[in-house]
Amino acid sequence: MSIPSVPLPVESNSPRLAPRLRPEVRIRRVSGTDPARYLLEDRVAGKCFELGPREAHCLQACDGQRSIEAILQSQPMLADVPPLTLADFAQLINWGSLKQLWVDHSEQAIERQKGLYRARERGAWVRWTNPISFTIRGGSPERFLRLLTPYVGRLFDLRWLPLAALLGIYSLYCLWEHGDRFGRQAALLWTDQQWLVLLAVWVGIKLIHEIAHGVVAHRYGVAVRDAGVFFVLFLPLAYVDASGSARLANRWKRIHIGLAGMYAELVLASIATIAWAWTTDLTLALWLHAIVLTAGISTLVFNANPLMKFDGYYVLSDLLGIANLADRGKGWIAATFQRWCLGMSVPPLPLPLHKRIIVACYGSAALVWRIMLQVTLTIAAAALFHGLGIVIAILAIGHYAIEPLSKLLRFFRSQRPWESWRWLNVGVTAAVGLFAVWLGTSVLTGPVSLSAPVVVRHPVEKIVRTGTDGFVASIDVEHGERVTAGQRVASLSQPELLRQVAELKLQVEQAEIGARAARQIGDWTEFDNQRRLAAALTDQWHQRQAEVQQLEVLAPCDGVVWQPDAAVLLGQYLRRGTALLSIDDGSQELVVSISQDDVPALQLDGQMSVALVFPNLPMLAGRLVELQPSASEIVPAPAMARTHGGPLLVQPVSAGEGGQRRVIRTRHLGDEATQNLKLVVPRVSGRVELPAEMVGAVAVGQTGVAFLPVRQQSLASYLVWQTRRWLYGHLENLRQTRDQ
Repeated sequence: MSIPSVPLPVESNSPRLAPRLRPEVRIRRVSGTDPARYLLEDRVAGKCFELGPREAHCLQACDGQRSIEAILQSQPMLADVPPLTLADFAQLINWGSLKQLWVDHSEQAIERQKGLYRARERGAWVRWTNPISFTIRGGSPERFLRLLTPYVGRLFDLRWLPLAALLGIYSLYCLWEHGDRFGRQAALLWTDQQWLVLLAVWVGIKLIHEIAHGVVAHRYGVAVRDAGVFFVLFLPLAYVDASGSARLANRWKRIHIGLAGMYAELVLASIATIAWAWTTDLTLALWLHAIVLTAGISTLVFNANPLMKFDGYYVLSDLLGIANLADRGKGWIAATFQRWCLGMSVPPLPLPLHKRIIVACYGSAALVWRIMLQVTLTIAAAALFHGLGIVIAILAIGHYAIEPLSKLLRFFRSQRPWESWRWLNVGVTAAVGLFAVWLGTSVLTGPVSLSAPVVVRHPVEKIVRTGTDGFVASIDVEHGERVTAGQRVASLSQPELLRQVAELKLQVEQAEIGARAARQIGDWTEFDNQRRLAAALTDQWHQRQAEVQQLEVLAPCDGVVWQPDAAVLLGQYLRRGTALLSIDDGSQELVVSISQDDVPALQLDGQMSVALVFPNLPMLAGRLVELQPSASEIVPAPAMARTHGGPLLVQPVSAGEGGQRRVIRTRHLGDEATQNLKLVVPRVSGRVELPAEMVGAVAVGQTGVAFLPVRQQSLASYLVWQTRRWLYGHLENLRQTRDQ
């Protein structure tokens, strides 16, 4: 049981009668437990709480007729369990009020209880948890589970666990073997209408997940009181109310119920992974890929996450033997703040030292996670639903901030807790807070560098491109052949260009003949016109003649030719500037891709030093010698694209944007580098120069991380900048996901 940490001493002139428990609240001892374990069940609210023996005795004695002193004096003698004090009992009363356990004859309480009864009798009803999530209840699924359990219940026996483990191990091997293909197909799920496949699979998988919980609970004799659908940002999630499993004395049975849903999903994900690895049909592969993502990865990230009140939380609570772990964690945070910052006398949690440490760690981690999750969901609502999303986000902020603040104000107004504060502690806390603010804004500085992805590639000028339009007539070199500068590597055919050159040559000769004839007869006006026409036609002829010379493609430098699929180019019509092949002359350049939001923070004073980190290599040093003046959607190198295992999100280029694009293989990349992709978010590219002695230390196509120096700023300014950067990045990614 989680008991609030705020002491509520009973005034001497206040009534001494203890409140009375509602008749729907039951307290009983769980059989077969040592030490004694008691369970409080609110049958109307459908909630269960674990109690200690002292708390259970005192709550059972609260009948509205006995006094508080009489109840405290009637506590039985228990070894190693100190009796409750008057302050402890006041906390217990306060906790019961928060959980609405007492009989309350006020008009508001009566209406609230009537509403709960009507909701239970109606079966299906909508409950809004907050503006971005709500629940639709569907009543008890007991009849359905009673029919289904005899057929599928045995699938959850432990004897099937070795087979499931073998399937999981083999599926992991398949993912490792086909990891590149898995990453490329992941991007396809968010294109066109494929996201509907992901949504359909998500709904089906989560339905199976909850049915698994219900089947195992039914096998252990636990009644599933309720089932329904829980929506988060209008994304449906099925649920079943298996809270009755708290009645089970055997914690391993409770853990089995908690793990049943994840077990079913992971088995399905393993089977889908194996089938995906063997299938060659793209449509089937996309469906299987969606099953792997939803039943495997999302299950581990969300359902197995103990920081959220999903399956992983309840399993962890049972493994640790700490009931109501989340509530105890919140209570520890509140008690710590009250004890150290306000100087209030707060008793420690009634737990052994090692469990108090666990509760403290869990409460702190859960608080951080809860804040991050709430901020992320609010951002998602604002980005995904246009104007409605802004309204939802505002309402969510009100729910997350205004409602707790209003409860805090009501608590201050009714309980007057400042009367028990030690003002020395309050003063010291305020002084420490102000000192920390001063340090963060005036003394402490943020990190002196920011990170950005970097890739090794051949210099752009070493890629051989066509100088004019034309059909590929011949490829005069082979893959791996060494060439010298000026050597012909390919030739193009352009009959139309040759015809234009011949016609221009003839027109020039005709204009010159006309000029000579006009001079002979003394017609100087015609002579001047013909001379000008001949000069203009000669300029055009020279331009076309230069293009004819470009039909022969020459090597720009010495090196080795790299184009394994050169033969497929023969006969193709290529536009001017299309890449034909690349020549490796041993030179390298490093390209760093910087977020355009990070550029203003860079310390752009001359050629800045850059620290470079590559896998399995010591840290290298380089210099940023060039930075683009504006952001671009061009992918710096294929190895940087997410579809090729890189860090940058990319999307296909539309036909209108890209025109005719060609595919060229780049050395050491190990995959095709496509030119029909663009960055989802424009970025600024820069060129990093390595010292001569370090050239060759990294391979072409290898990616790493560059650390660039930033302007010195206070720690507070740095945190604000990083927060804005994180928020804008999430918003942009969500908008791009929505648009796709």
